[in-house]
Amino acid sequence: MGNILTGSIAAGISWGLYGQLSSFVIVTLATESESSALTGGLTLSSLVGAVLIGVGGARWLTNEADKTLLRTAATRAASALPSADAAAQMVFASPTQAVKIASDLEHASINKAT
Repeated sequence: MGNILTGSIAAGISWGLYGQLSSFVIVTLATESESSALTGGLTLSSLVGAVLIGVGGARWLTNEADKTLLRTAATRAASALPSADAAAQMVFASPTQAVKIASDLEHASINKAT
C-alpha cells in the first residue's frame, strides 16, 4: 500500500510539473490597474514544485537530525560496558530512543565502575 501511495503522489507531481495543465493559472495576481502589463499568477507547476521542495526539504532536515542523534547514541554506547539487552532494544528504536538507551547504558556503566 505504501508503494502505491508513493507512486501515486510521484505521478501527480510529475503531471503537475510537466503535464498539459502545468501552465494553468490557479490564482491570478493583478495590480490595481487592470490595464497594467504587470499581471501574473500561481500556476499549477509552481504550486506542485513548491510542494515537492517542501516535502524534500523536510525529509532532508529530518535525516540530518536523525544522523546527529544516531552518532550521539553510538558514541555513548561505545563508551559504556557491553549489553546485549541494550543492543537488542536499539535495533528497533527510533534515533531519540536510541540516545536514551545509550545514555542509560552509559550511566549504568559509570555507576558500576564506582
